[in-house]
Amino acid sequence: MIRRRGVTTRRHFAVTIALRCALANMRCGGADAARAEWERFWGGPDAGREAYAALRDRPRHPTLGHPLGTEPGDSYEQWFQRLGRHADEHDAAGRN
Repeated sequence: MIRRRGVTTRRHFAVTIALRCALANMRCGGADAARAEWERFWGGPDAGREAYAALRDRPRHPTLGHPLGTEPGDSYEQWFQRLGRHADEHDAAGRN
């Protein structure tokens, strides 16, 4: 996690290039790998849940979609499971 001294919570949970890189890395493995990358980026499980809660309701970008790739109503665990399924589907499609 990138520590920023004196940064307000609002800015702490900004969508930065570093966060986008972590999100891209999360799409390269299963649900466990995605969760490990997310929690490593934020500094642990509790901080990961806090960040998810702060970022999950951000508005969708007109062309890029939602920054986290969440669906309405996703819980923290459901989000990782969906990321894992998408990674598995992508791997399977690449093998054919």
